[in-house]
Amino acid sequence: MNLKQTYMLALLRDSGALPQNELCDLMHLTQNTVVTWLNELEDLGFVSRIRDADDRRKHNVALTPKGEAALERAETELRRLEDETLGGLNADERSQLRRLLAKALESERKA
Repeated sequence: MNLKQTYMLALLRDSGALPQNELCDLMHLTQNTVVTWLNELEDLGFVSRIRDADDRRKHNVALTPKGEAALERAETELRRLEDETLGGLNADERSQLRRLLAKALESERKA
């Protein structure tokens, strides 16, 4: 599982099941890219796609228990890597770095 897929699983954990098109919007990705990632995650048993009861053309995407466990492992590893990489920064400096990176990413998305 790559970092982008980890982010997708985290979005599903934090938001609950989402319509597939809304997931595209939240991640600023094309439908084709999201479908490719979802196919891989579904093959691993990390997500499930469920037809919308009101509109059978739509699919809602949900995190599975296996996906939750994989996300927990990935986030543990990410925290370990962050500690290793940013060990020279204190908590305030790490927080400032996150804010600046988020700001840079947001401005890139708007461009």
